[in-house]
Amino acid sequence: MELKEIVSGIDALFSELVVVTGLLGQSALRSDPALLDEADTILPRVRRLGDDLCRELSKSAASEPAALKYISIPGHVERVCDHFEDASRLLRRKALEDIYFSDKAQEEMNYLFEKLRDMFSEAAGMLLAGDAFIAGYVGRTGLSVSKSAGAFAALHEERLREGICLPRASSVYLSLLEGVKAVAWHLMEMIRDFLE
Repeated sequence: MELKEIVSGIDALFSELVVVTGLLGQSALRSDPALLDEADTILPRVRRLGDDLCRELSKSAASEPAALKYISIPGHVERVCDHFEDASRLLRRKALEDIYFSDKAQEEMNYLFEKLRDMFSEAAGMLLAGDAFIAGYVGRTGLSVSKSAGAFAALHEERLREGICLPRASSVYLSLLEGVKAVAWHLMEMIRDFLE
């Protein structure tokens, strides 16, 4: 497989992850298991694409040194899929067990999923073009997502003490925050590995 085809495969992976991020974000807002069903059908396809890409990158690396810039992407994508599957399971629990987030928690979750979706979209463009400016944007956004998720956890604890948030929702909300931070980290690492 030529490098151009490998890059096209990476673009396809990231396009799918943009869709999954949007579906998870919408489900966080609307508690709609149908959105999760759709995300759950896309994630195995992303894993297969990642596995295929990993094999092709391994074959191409010897004859195409530029392929080495992409070699860590399939591993990071695999971990992103793990975190998204966890998020889907948590959001399904939220929907089926009628677990409610406060309006503020809903806004925070929406913000984070929107930022993640932007990061995937921009990261795909950066990997295609190798644009350092876009890489900087993705890195700054990733740091902002991580910082915001930490701040949102602290705000959630305040709301919990004030009785605005319910203890029943706490583990779901905090686990989602941790997953979002982990996904942002993997995206930032992909970019860092690519630029090295």
